[in-house]
Amino acid sequence: MFEGLPRSEIEYLIEEWCVDMTHAERNRLIMKRRHIDGLTYEKLGEEFELSTIQVKNIVRQCNERLKGKTV
Repeated sequence: MFEGLPRSEIEYLIEEWCVDMTHAERNRLIMKRRHIDGLTYEKLGEEFELSTIQVKNIVRQCNERLKGKTV
């Protein structure tokens, strides 16, 4: 999804568009850990004490918000 974008731009997009949702701060952290740090869904689940399915749903929902967004 963010191929070729610098880290700063990815962080900006996540901060700008992953808002106005339940647990927005947690979701932004999950997105950064997934897309910038490359953690697996399983590792994210352990880190945030969520199931793998919950993490996948959060990432999917945030990705939907980010589709087509550019700086």
